[in-house]
Amino acid sequence: MIFDAYKRTFVHDKDELRIDWSSVACQIAAPLVASFVLIALGIQTDQGGSFISVVSIVSGWMCATAVFLFELRRSSMRDDKRLTGRDREAVSELFYLAVWLSAFGFLLSIFYTLVSLVDFSGIGLAEAAVSFVTVFGILHFAAVFIDFLKRLLGLFRRISERR
Repeated sequence: MIFDAYKRTFVHDKDELRIDWSSVACQIAAPLVASFVLIALGIQTDQGGSFISVVSIVSGWMCATAVFLFELRRSSMRDDKRLTGRDREAVSELFYLAVWLSAFGFLLSIFYTLVSLVDFSGIGLAEAAVSFVTVFGILHFAAVFIDFLKRLLGLFRRISERR
């Protein structure tokens, strides 16, 4: 359900179902490729322990932002005649991204916590898999967060400049 809402942010127009392949490439394909390359080069992570704080803080912030966006969509935007259907859809997409970042960040934090309980050194394939998930998770999280900020700025400009 949360992933389905996240996937909706890749579709530009609900009627045409035109997929924004640049977003798919930046948020999913590039982190996957970079993770494979880095693991193939022998890069190993510290199992993400140092990332738990950052991911947790941003996830918490996204959860609070999702509540704000929900309230904005539900009440304030309903009464403003200057806003279009696309403006409302853009707020919904921001909401979906905020919920995705909250959920994905929560799952990353759980993963990093569980992985820190086990010593994977010397178990080559398991160590590489943990490093892969860690690198992909951080890159994907960062890419989605950057997209969220880009969309937030665009929405702010579009709505605030209307008179």
